[in-house]
Amino acid sequence: MRDIVSIQSNNNMVVISTLNNDFPLYERLKDWETKLEPFGFLRVHRSAIINPYHISALQPKPSGDAILEMTNGQQ
Repeated sequence: MRDIVSIQSNNNMVVISTLNNDFPLYERLKDWETKLEPFGFLRVHRSAIINPYHISALQPKPSGDAILEMTNGQQ
């Protein structure tokens, strides 16, 4: 579980991102949220779940939102 950086919804599938690879699967994001919540994963957007262990930077925006930068370069 520690290798997973994020999971993002993309139409009818999810893309599981690790430090080195992306793995597309035909599954629902909600199902992954339920599986990963006990391991500390966070739903940060309606289409994204992240592993807080892999947050490398947090950039606040004037609107009150923020941009998370992950260890694999994703934002």
